[in-house]
Amino acid sequence: MKIFICGFTGAGKTTLLKCIEREADLINYKFIDLDQCIAQNLGISCVSEIINERGIEYFRELEYLTIKELSKTQNLVLALGGGGLSESTEPLLAGWSGFWLNTDFETCWKRVEKSHNRPLVKLGKEGLRRLYQERSEFYQKYPAINSFEDVSRYLKLVR
Repeated sequence: MKIFICGFTGAGKTTLLKCIEREADLINYKFIDLDQCIAQNLGISCVSEIINERGIEYFRELEYLTIKELSKTQNLVLALGGGGLSESTEPLLAGWSGFWLNTDFETCWKRVEKSHNRPLVKLGKEGLRRLYQERSEFYQKYPAINSFEDVSRYLKLVR
């Protein structure tokens, strides 16, 4: 089985992934954060380096190719980046079980507003709010979760 977590930047996907890895009964599963995987593959510390150097379109292509490669992996829980769920990646994720970490915009903003490692913060609060609204149409296609307890119930359903 393959599972993905989607949600906006600052929603807590990476934190939730670590919690699932630590607490869930998913023996023989791999737990991968997409952004960290891409950074590791490129030998950089964080994806903002490649976004700043080569642009967001180049990064989106790397996301697509990495998801495509990871699709060959069985027993995987993948935390997507905030923009990792899109028209181009949805077909790659079609056979996966996915869920949306439903974190409100204000909470996301408070978590990222002072971050220097998140290039999209340069859009400012209102620019990010518009992006949140745009991306929400993709996120809302998947069951919403708000806590680790929600994830536990969800995992019992999909196993």
